[in-house]
Amino acid sequence: MDPIPSYRYFRDPRAPAVTTWKDEPAESGLCGRTGPGYSGPYSGEAECEFLCEPCLVAGKLGHYGLTTNAGDVAALRNQLRHLPEIVRERLVRDRSDELKHRTPRLVTWQDLTWPACCGNYTPFEGEVGREEFARLAAAGDPWSWFLEHAREPGSVGFVAEDLAPHASRPGKRWSLVVYHFRCGTCGRSILHWDRG
Repeated sequence: MDPIPSYRYFRDPRAPAVTTWKDEPAESGLCGRTGPGYSGPYSGEAECEFLCEPCLVAGKLGHYGLTTNAGDVAALRNQLRHLPEIVRERLVRDRSDELKHRTPRLVTWQDLTWPACCGNYTPFEGEVGREEFARLAAAGDPWSWFLEHAREPGSVGFVAEDLAPHASRPGKRWSLVVYHFRCGTCGRSILHWDRG
């Protein structure tokens, strides 16, 4: 199997439960190559049910009007407002292009708008549950840490005991999941919760 490429916005691009990675060979809908890759469907103008990793890395989805993820473009643009408009719009376009066309699709129950921080989209670290929160909070209270880093703390309609005991694993996907993003510049964690 080919080595795993590095993706700017996705730390573990073959992680079970949060990606559509398949080891079983299939035919890529864009190049016809047979091998492992990512199942779809992909959103856009064309139809593609399976994508090989070389096509994803090369950004071929963009050539066919297909996308994987949607970024918080308004937040990104606002974070870059100090730059001249031409520079800001080029950065927004380039960073959004990479997220939409060259980043594995994050599997979620509901639509997720990829967060931005410090003028860039934040890399996805992984799914987290109570076990992972205990490590992330260090000596602090895991529930307080969750609320402090929740993307929309006012919309949390559950309690600490409702959180999954740990991140999903093969064969076990929780109905309430939390996705952990971490800013590549300031290191701030951003949590997005999702319920199926």
